[in-house]
Amino acid sequence: MELSALTVRLLLLFLPGIVCAYVLDAFTSELSKDKFFFLLRSFVFGVASYAIYGMLLRLGNKLWILSSHKDLSFLAALGDPATPIAYSEVFSTCLIGLVLGGFLAWSWNRRYPYRLAQRVGVSKRFGDRDVWGYIFNAESVEWATVRDNKYDLTYDGWVEAFSDDSRNAELLLREVCVYRTSTGDQIDRIDGLYIARDPHDVTIEFRSAEDENSE
Repeated sequence: MELSALTVRLLLLFLPGIVCAYVLDAFTSELSKDKFFFLLRSFVFGVASYAIYGMLLRLGNKLWILSSHKDLSFLAALGDPATPIAYSEVFSTCLIGLVLGGFLAWSWNRRYPYRLAQRVGVSKRFGDRDVWGYIFNAESVEWATVRDNKYDLTYDGWVEAFSDDSRNAELLLREVCVYRTSTGDQIDRIDGLYIARDPHDVTIEFRSAEDENSE
């Protein structure tokens, strides 16, 4: 499929937004991966990146940081096909989009938008796909005791990795002590253990590193 000159022009102009949206998608898992929403995010983040770049230009002009007074050419290039694209501007704005995408991914993964909404009483939603992700994403959760009811085993260790939701219910534990649940006897000690179970077959208890050190 051939791309028209207008399409190529728009892709170049909104490259900062595409960079930002790609970084956000790469480091988050809950956002929709639908192409329409990716394009929508690229447009919004592209405009935001140019707005930030424009504010930095104005600040630089006022403080005489820039050797020559520059103006943002994005809107002119977007509205008039005859206006040449300022590639240095696109490159600089791509760097802003890269930083913006990283910041958005960082704040989203820590659920700051949802925490703010809870703080002001807008919503009680926690942002994860289900309670599984909510619990394991909590900063206080470091150690877990998994009681495997089906096999009468208990695994105790610190959580290194976990699946995004309970649909897969995967866990990677380190420094694991294995006990017979019915008797409480320790039967093994291993460096690492991968667990994939039906959530109905396990019961999980959690504690922080402070709790572990106090024992």
